[in-house]
Amino acid sequence: MILMTFRCEWLFPVSFILWESLSRHTLGSLLDIKRNMNIGGVVFPLEQQSRDEESVVYHGQYDTEGVPHTKSGDRQPVQVSIEFIKAGTFETVWQAKYYNYYKREHCQFGNKFSSIEYECKPNETRTLMWINKEAFN
Repeated sequence: MILMTFRCEWLFPVSFILWESLSRHTLGSLLDIKRNMNIGGVVFPLEQQSRDEESVVYHGQYDTEGVPHTKSGDRQPVQVSIEFIKAGTFETVWQAKYYNYYKREHCQFGNKFSSIEYECKPNETRTLMWINKEAFN
């Protein structure tokens, strides 16, 4: 079982920190990733910040500059993926709204959160990761 936490620092650009934790029964090599992340078709590099026997911390920046703004009253699905070398591809869809930075005074924010946790498990062929649990903190 792999536990991933996306910690979001809501800045411009948005910064994501990824924590991955393993149960004692899983090999640490499952944490190795191909060093990038894809959010809505924007691929950006991830750098390993630290590593110990049970977890790895990766950091990357997703810049929303140039992303089309979402129409008023709408949300849009944004595909998110990270490819793990030995565990398969983690994929999910986030519901997002992109505001115009210069017209953000009217922004209405929903429930605030600082991280999203995913409890994941590689499928039998280790090509995809199944999400068992998703939690917003």
